[in-house]
Amino acid sequence: MHKDEHKAAADMREVLIKLGPAFVKIGQALSSRPDVLPPAYLTELELLQDRIPPFADEEALQVIEEELGMSWQAVFAELSASPIAAASLGQVYRGRLVGSGAEVAVKVQRPGVVEAIGRDTYILRHLAAIARRQLKLNTDLPALVDEWAASLFKELDYRREAANASRFAKLFAFMPDVVVPTMYPQCTTPRVLVMEWVQGERLRSAAQQSAAAIGNSGNNITNSLSDGTSYEHHQQQQRQGQGQRQLALDSQKVADDLRLVEIGVRCSLEQMLEEGFYHADPHPGNLLKTSDGRLAYLDFGMMGEIEPPVRQALIRATLHLVNREYERLAEDFVVLGLLPQGQDLDDVIPALTEVFQNALAAGVSNLSFSTLSADLGKTMYRYSFRIPPYYTLLVRSLSVLEGIALASDPNYKVLGAAYPWVSRRLLTQDSAELHETLHSLLYDSQGRFRFDRLESLLEQAAKAAVSNSSSSIAALAAQSSNSIAADQASSSRSILQQVFANSPVDLVGSLLPPLPNPLAAWITQQQQQQQQPEVVSGRGSRAAAAGGPIALVLSPEGYYIRGILEDELAKGLDAAWRLGLDYTLEQATQRIEGAVSVLPPGLLPPWLQQSRAGAAAAIAGPAAAAYNTSSG
Repeated sequence: MHKDEHKAAADMREVLIKLGPAFVKIGQALSSRPDVLPPAYLTELELLQDRIPPFADEEALQVIEEELGMSWQAVFAELSASPIAAASLGQVYRGRLVGSGAEVAVKVQRPGVVEAIGRDTYILRHLAAIARRQLKLNTDLPALVDEWAASLFKELDYRREAANASRFAKLFAFMPDVVVPTMYPQCTTPRVLVMEWVQGERLRSAAQQSAAAIGNSGNNITNSLSDGTSYEHHQQQQRQGQGQRQLALDSQKVADDLRLVEIGVRCSLEQMLEEGFYHADPHPGNLLKTSDGRLAYLDFGMMGEIEPPVRQALIRATLHLVNREYERLAEDFVVLGLLPQGQDLDDVIPALTEVFQNALAAGVSNLSFSTLSADLGKTMYRYSFRIPPYYTLLVRSLSVLEGIALASDPNYKVLGAAYPWVSRRLLTQDSAELHETLHSLLYDSQGRFRFDRLESLLEQAAKAAVSNSSSSIAALAAQSSNSIAADQASSSRSILQQVFANSPVDLVGSLLPPLPNPLAAWITQQQQQQQQPEVVSGRGSRAAAAGGPIALVLSPEGYYIRGILEDELAKGLDAAWRLGLDYTLEQATQRIEGAVSVLPPGLLPPWLQQSRAGAAAAIAGPAAAAYNTSSG
């Protein structure tokens, strides 16, 4: 690493610390973006997450006693002599409660932090106003600073943070791989927070990943310099063996971290789009990998909220983006508050089309959230876009999550990982707005059914299921094994038989040719592939959680898509029944024509002698008339 670059990165960290806690927050967000900053800067900025110079322990004890109104020994049987971690707003001690003996983390707020944030906000707001005037931006940058500052000031009341954590734990208790520490509200005040101590290690950071890559490449270079003597050859083999073992351990850690990041992404999607209450500061310092392989959230000071209409619009926008329906996407932007009501979309749609076509050039799975948001930001500057209050925290949260994932997998894309969840939510959520969106996706402007889109949605939704890899999910799978086995047994029958068990089609089955139905063929294929039971970490019935597309369609939550399938299958069967009778009548007509053609003219009645070709039609006519009458 170049010494000048390392020194510049260290200087940048020191400058942010001196500027104040608001600027430290900016540095924390950047520390999780390996696609934005080089490794030297990531290494330094990651120190801002929990390695800021602490304030004096005597001051911390004084704050504790002032807030609790008693000596700290009356509450804590033990308290670490120095902080375990120190961040922008406070520092954390490890302790043990008197009486219960519960091991706890004690967070103490920095003295004077309220005044410091107020000063930082004033400076940032002034700079934002200058930038808006000079760059002639449509976005109200000072309002964005105000929104961000409001979230920072909310963090300064630790009672609010404790309430946030309790609400978060209750909302996402259904996710067995997510851990939320227990809060102790009786010991919590505006400046002191006491919560359960969670033992674990931080997720592999972007800087650690870069350092490991450099270290492995260095080992390879060292090994390649051996002169081939027996001793050095032996040493080289030892180094190679150690390097391979270390590489295997590193690979396992990367895989474990990536699995937890994916759990975090799913949890964030549940937070943002299901409940509208989400963790807005998920940097590596606030996420732990517990000893049993679960994901623990620690800091609940910065939380965001999204209203139901916006949540529905976000889902619709994602679907319209993936399906390249840019005109509808522009309409979604109006609902999302990115464009004002009454905005002329004729000029905006071409610009959005260009941005999103470029973003989707490599496919949905390769869609980068950071690149898309940056390109979209450039378009916002040229048109009457505006930034709604929720947008800043939402983009920050997703960007930080994608940055953590990129440290373990350089090809990871948070939007690609989100689409299966969005597809499952669209197919199972009981919402009139989403039902309308689903209907518009599945039928074109002429009312024709788009089976290819349904197939894609079902297959993507099936990917949202999580295989029973962890112990907690395995336990859930064991509890539901009997019901899943029953689902598999029932799914071995054709879905046509299940939906149309009492259909009169069997009465005329011998008249019908084989049904050329792509839906039936696809269902058969899915039944054959659905071998292993799966469990999804999410809401819904056990059938919906069982995994594959068939289980999803047959679940109680899949009633709307099941109704669409029933309608389309009924139309297909009706068409097949009509085609079958037409086929039968055509065959009968041909046979009658053949029979009439070989008869001597004298054997035919006079009314048939004039037109042998009309004989068959005359004979088959009553059957055709009966068919037309019944079908009409």
